[in-house]
Amino acid sequence: MADEARATLAKLAKLHEKWFELAEQMAAINDEVKNLLAGGPGIGELLKRLQRHYSECWQVRYRGEYVFEFKKDVPNLKRLISKLGVEEVERRMLRYLQNEDPYFMKARHGFGLFVATINQHAAAGSAALEQDLQDEVDQTESLLRQRQR
Repeated sequence: MADEARATLAKLAKLHEKWFELAEQMAAINDEVKNLLAGGPGIGELLKRLQRHYSECWQVRYRGEYVFEFKKDVPNLKRLISKLGVEEVERRMLRYLQNEDPYFMKARHGFGLFVATINQHAAAGSAALEQDLQDEVDQTESLLRQRQR
């Protein structure tokens, strides 16, 4: 009898976990529908924007095209978008790709390492630091425009 009760509880725990996953997926779909109805971009467009931003910044540093591992990278990008928003992810990407840490450089600033160290690339929050960041963004955008000419 006790074994049956434990088996039932284990099944209920698995079902509850699955239900929670589905609820998260439904919430994400609901958010995207609301965003699209309001005239905003869909998740596909946001993913492409972030991939393009990362790739362009990576190209400035390494002079080649960055190749994403879509099966791994897309779920990570979706999670980062939902937690931080597109603009914050872009800012953290730039900070990461400008980081001169030998560990990041040896790994050639791979995207998986960016995801694993995402919190290291958050701004400290001071106004001076934010201005420095904006200056770096402006400089990188200028380099990108020059390369496109």
